[in-house]
Amino acid sequence: MNGRILTLLIFSVIIYSNSLFNSFVWVDHTQILQKEHIIQDLDGLVNTFTKGMPGFSASVKGGYYRPIINLSYSIDYWIWGLTPFGFHLTNVLAHTLTGIILYLILLKMLEQEYAAFFASLLFLAHPIHTEAVAWVSGRADMFFTLFYLLSLLFYIRSSASQQKAASVRNSYLLSGLFFILALQSKEMAITLPLIIILYDVCFRVRDKSFSLYHNIKSYIFYFGILAGYLIFRLSILGGVGSGQTLPGNSIIISIYTTSRIFVEYIWKLILPVNLAVSDVVRLAYTIMDPTVIGSLILLLLLVIAAFLLYRSKPVLTFGILWFFITLIPVSNIVPALHLKAERFLYLPSIGYCIILVCILSSSYNIIRDRLPNLKWAFIAAGVIITSFYSLLTFDRNFDWKDDLTIFSDAVKKSPLTREAYAELGVTYREKQRYKEAEMAFLAALKEREGYTAFVQPHAMHQNLAEIYFITGQSVRSVDHLLWLGRYHRNSYEVQRDLGLAYLKIGQPDWALTKFRQALLTAPREPRLMEVFQRAIKFAETSPVTPEGIGLQVWLNKEMVHYDLGIANMQLKEYHSAIKEFSKVITINPSSPEAHAGIAKAKRELGQ
Repeated sequence: MNGRILTLLIFSVIIYSNSLFNSFVWVDHTQILQKEHIIQDLDGLVNTFTKGMPGFSASVKGGYYRPIINLSYSIDYWIWGLTPFGFHLTNVLAHTLTGIILYLILLKMLEQEYAAFFASLLFLAHPIHTEAVAWVSGRADMFFTLFYLLSLLFYIRSSASQQKAASVRNSYLLSGLFFILALQSKEMAITLPLIIILYDVCFRVRDKSFSLYHNIKSYIFYFGILAGYLIFRLSILGGVGSGQTLPGNSIIISIYTTSRIFVEYIWKLILPVNLAVSDVVRLAYTIMDPTVIGSLILLLLLVIAAFLLYRSKPVLTFGILWFFITLIPVSNIVPALHLKAERFLYLPSIGYCIILVCILSSSYNIIRDRLPNLKWAFIAAGVIITSFYSLLTFDRNFDWKDDLTIFSDAVKKSPLTREAYAELGVTYREKQRYKEAEMAFLAALKEREGYTAFVQPHAMHQNLAEIYFITGQSVRSVDHLLWLGRYHRNSYEVQRDLGLAYLKIGQPDWALTKFRQALLTAPREPRLMEVFQRAIKFAETSPVTPEGIGLQVWLNKEMVHYDLGIANMQLKEYHSAIKEFSKVITINPSSPEAHAGIAKAKRELGQ
């Protein structure tokens, strides 16, 4: 057994060795490089366990509570500083240890060393795990799975026969402790009590000395831990979930869409090619959609198969139901931040590995007795599958080298994704490749009817406005700043930028209004006040240029005058507001917002 464990360790480190030299990517920049999730003092340590994760729970009820992940980042930081190698090394070691713990569990479950070893090899080699392993911020899935499996391992040990009472008690306590650590690593750990019951149903009820009813105290123990966690989490975060809405704002659409996602997951586990971050999700609105009805039928057949195989092949039943149960937290019953992600399959993929090994092992046993000459074909199949997965994983690690590589790869493989275009635009902007950044941000803003997207439009408009301003395209910058101003009227930064853009296009009168509005809404800091006072004086003395008059034709004048009307309302200059809203009506007589603005201004004037 020790030799196989050493083989698993060496095998895992080799196939992920190239990921050790990758950079920080994606949200690593905020969570680690900007130290958003790094504990830096005692107060930070306390806050890590008594508050939600920074950046997730500040604006919505719910969010994420993962203190163990923050603690792991901090330990890496204390050892390695901001060197990516150390953080990647932790990920590779965590993945390796998870595979070894899985091997120890499967040894007890399958009672076949070679089957347990092969399933663990498959797990360690599977390319679907690269998002969790090769990306530093994907480690939450590894850490919770590691503790999840340790909890299950000690539960299995507690149920072993011929154990002393003290040993059983200690195993239960360790199992409970690891369950708590799993829950504090990621929310997906909530399914462990169900998996424990599933284990007993599949592997222990056949023992006449065992009774589910008499074991109910054990289940209460785990459900009690879960209830305590949920109550504590609710008291900290004030809600459940990520603050998102159901796909299509409908539970039916959510069920249809999720059924199709689950089938896509199954296909990616079988043939893990063309993997891409921020893969796009197409909403399913009707059961008459062939992909929906087909997905529902396939999933139903799998569940039926699990029950029909219970007596003859309980391992297959366990593997199938493991897959479905462990996916419950990301089945969009409670809306998640992302509808679909490869890292969500880190724990559920164990079910696939068990199923595949069970099928190959059973086939091998049949062939070995009836057609012994063909037994090597099944051994060769196992070697080929493992080698194929290993090569795909090693190659996929290169895609996670840096932001440019991973997001360029994503938009190439999944051109309808908006999130990857948004991240690619940020990467190009930081490299001062402004034309490419512009194209990426415009692609991120483009609506794809029927597809979901977690893209913040105001961030894309802000990025485009900055790029156009930097590259001297002030008129185009105004268009995007006007959009921002409409939805962020109290943002002095937006009003300031719009004022600067108006000056650039030779419209100081418009700039004057925006600078005064910015002065009104800006923090009362003396230096900031002085800057805006200077900007106002400069705008007051600047003439309208001929270029500015000519450029007006390129602007959306309806939006300009509506924006200036709102600004004058905020400045309590109601006559000027009426004048601007009237210009809007001249352009668009049916504008309800302009008519409402005039009515409000007249009420303020007592008319």
